Amino acid sequence: MLTVAELPVAAYSSQAVNALIEMEVQNIIATTPTMEVYVEALTKLMSSLRSNLVTIVEDGSNVETVKRVVNQLNAADIFVSDVLHVEHPQLAQALDDSDSDIVVSLLPKNELIAALNDPSLYKMDKLWISLPVDGEALDDNEQAEILNPEAEIEIISLQPHFIELPQFRDYFLRVLKNNYQSYQLLTSYIQQVYNCSDSACEIDKNQMAEGYLQSTTTEAVIRMTYAFAAVGQKIGSDAEKERTCAHPTPECTSLIVQELLDLDYEFGINDPSELAGERLRFYRDMSVRVNPLASSICRGCFKLESFSVNLP
Repeated sequence: MLTVAELPVAAYSSQAVNALIEMEVQNIIATTPTMEVYVEALTKLMSSLRSNLVTIVEDGSNVETVKRVVNQLNAADIFVSDVLHVEHPQLAQALDDSDSDIVVSLLPKNELIAALNDPSLYKMDKLWISLPVDGEALDDNEQAEILNPEAEIEIISLQPHFIELPQFRDYFLRVLKNNYQSYQLLTSYIQQVYNCSDSACEIDKNQMAEGYLQSTTTEAVIRMTYAFAAVGQKIGSDAEKERTCAHPTPECTSLIVQELLDLDYEFGINDPSELAGERLRFYRDMSVRVNPLASSICRGCFKLESFSVNLP
């Protein structure tokens, strides 16, 4: 008889986490901020602002996410006066008529920028708080230019904080240069990025470095790799635990999840220098029905129990 094993599911992008939650997939493990983390930051911010009423602006493409946000806000005694579509023909008037002085947007980055370029919106006397449904952060130029000089509205963007990883870049390019002819995945990569075949690819390290662009998920993938390596080492060093995970069983999944919850990994001198001194921990997010595990990263900007969030 065939059976389906309830294996841990790793996710390292916000879109993937949201999709898995909406599919009610169990045992999700994330090393990227979930929407619940951003809402947690929002509730702390609302407490500082001494307000408990918001209006939500969204684009209709994330209905289930909006429902989760509303439920989490209500659980924190923050009330939603209206949920408005960003293309509402009288959006500015509807926001002006709202009892709430705070607008919370659940929009992709491009739609956020377009909305705040509308004079009828940026001349309002409101506070606009942006939560990134696509997990994309505004870069420095976008943060500086998002508001018109004549804007009266104020904006706070809650967004992920990405760090550059030059040590990983050098390692990746070295592995790519030395092994692209031996591994199909690397061969495909070099064909797509550098437009050359595996038998005629005359590129040097400088050319490779120029073509390298760090993905926004790179940091999350590295953290996930370290987490599973640490858990694998822990299980492999215990004969009983190793027997439990000899096959993919519910017992093995439970053990992996518990080991992740017990994990407290500190990046040291043998790890990427950009992560030195940080700790990697996981907690069970009880604010959503499927209870995914999210990693805990402390950096010292806007510091939460979980992820740090930039307030530009």
